[in-house]
Amino acid sequence: MIQIDPDVFAYNADQRRSNETFVVVGAHEVEAVVEALRRAGPRLFCVDETGHEHDGQEAVDAAIDAGLNAPNYCSLPKVTDGGVQMYVDCKGAIDDPMAIKFREILQHELERAHVDARVEVVTSDE
Repeated sequence: MIQIDPDVFAYNADQRRSNETFVVVGAHEVEAVVEALRRAGPRLFCVDETGHEHDGQEAVDAAIDAGLNAPNYCSLPKVTDGGVQMYVDCKGAIDDPMAIKFREILQHELERAHVDARVEVVTSDE
């Protein structure tokens, strides 16, 4: 079962920015998590601020040219002592529709990997 904390990709009032870094914890199948996040990364990168997942880079570039925001960067998964971590640079602002779609993508790719895990926020002071 996959559990995603509701504060993943949510606005953090204390830091005055959205939570852009997350960690997958509790999974015994670390390589499966890494592969799931490698699949999720390009998908996350193609989501615009309205929560629409575009079919590829060309389509998301057209959305950006039309004035929509989309991620600037999506890191590769990084195995740490605390779990598998990943970062999506959205200039500190992730609108709710984008956050919802991001969580759906993570849920889908982690379920596809058949892992039991929890997705949590990593704050800059951790």
